[in-house]
Amino acid sequence: MKQYSETIKESILAKLLTPNGSSVVDLSKEFNIPLSTIYLWVAKMNKNNLDKNPATKPASKQSTEYKRQAIADTYSMTVEERGAYCRQHGIFTSNILEWMQESITSAAAENVKAKVQQPLIIENKKLKSDMLRRDSEILRKDKALAEVSALLILKKKADLLWGLGNEED
Repeated sequence: MKQYSETIKESILAKLLTPNGSSVVDLSKEFNIPLSTIYLWVAKMNKNNLDKNPATKPASKQSTEYKRQAIADTYSMTVEERGAYCRQHGIFTSNILEWMQESITSAAAENVKAKVQQPLIIENKKLKSDMLRRDSEILRKDKALAEVSALLILKKKADLLWGLGNEED
């Protein structure tokens, strides 16, 4: 496999990108480089350019920071200014409106979640304290029941030993 220098790659790509530049087939014949190699260079260049520029990603793949920045930038703009901003950044006005709605919805959901969790925490604490109080009550009653049972058994045994039970003559 033949290796090509970076300068040759760059010069061929530059000739391809110039307006009314040479075609891939012409450059392949001129420099005696396979078509597939030139197409591979073009694909790598396009991939690198896409990775560097976040505006070239589809709107659904944008990062949260990018979306928030776009919302902040266009919040106070007029419709025309927002349209120009969107054209410049390669997004649609509908994307920004959708991102605003998502932001509002998520903020509202977080707010509701926080409001719901607080009473649940307080209620959970009350339930725990009630359970502890009931458990201690049950334990106290179990001890009292065990004591009464022991006393009753002792009384029966004492009655049998001393003969103090109901005697029928």
